Amino acid sequence: MSKIMALSHSRINDFDQCPLKFKLKYITKAANFKFDGSSPHLVKGQKIHKYLEDFVNDRKAGVEVNENSLDAVENGKEITDRYLDEYGVENCFAELQLAVDVNWEPCDWFAPQTYMRAIVDFSAYGHHKALAVDYKSGKFTKYTPESGFGQLELTAGFIFALKPEIEVVNTSYAYVEHRKLVNKQYTQADKIPIIDYFDKKSIEVNAEEKFLPKKNRFCNWCEATKSQCPHGTKSD
Repeated sequence: MSKIMALSHSRINDFDQCPLKFKLKYITKAANFKFDGSSPHLVKGQKIHKYLEDFVNDRKAGVEVNENSLDAVENGKEITDRYLDEYGVENCFAELQLAVDVNWEPCDWFAPQTYMRAIVDFSAYGHHKALAVDYKSGKFTKYTPESGFGQLELTAGFIFALKPEIEVVNTSYAYVEHRKLVNKQYTQADKIPIIDYFDKKSIEVNAEEKFLPKKNRFCNWCEATKSQCPHGTKSD
């Protein structure tokens, strides 16, 4: 790739799963990889995220919050409520967009120099600590990144880079349908290893030329057709 591509956790994850999938999805932008909003699981996840985003924004605005028919939303509200009270609503944010340049300095989301991006479902900031929560729907799984660091480390790296006064970042996967949290904590000592790791991932992804297919446990759910990939399961 001639131009450095801005990366995110999802893009890095797709590349690690299968370079060909990454190419079809983000470089050639094959039509069958475009999100059409038809997946029931994705639709449900989007609804849960939107309801919880509105809940946070309503609390910040002092608007009365109504109950929701989805248990997952009520569970998420219960979890989030504790953090809103602990940090204060003025220090809490929903769906916060973070973007940095190659020096890990803040920049606009779509700026030409954008290097890494992240959207944090819920974040809160104290004097020397911060919190970042990613709401999860669906099956509960332990946090075990398949290759090195994952989404929680990347989020922590963003916060350390953008807010140097933060000494500790507490992160969570909040499985709202199961009322379970997976918690990970990072300190300033983790900042350099995290940034170094994702700098290396950027070099690896942007230096790739072959984008070879890689058979993995997600092949049956991949959108690649049989003509696009030797492991494809869908007809053209």
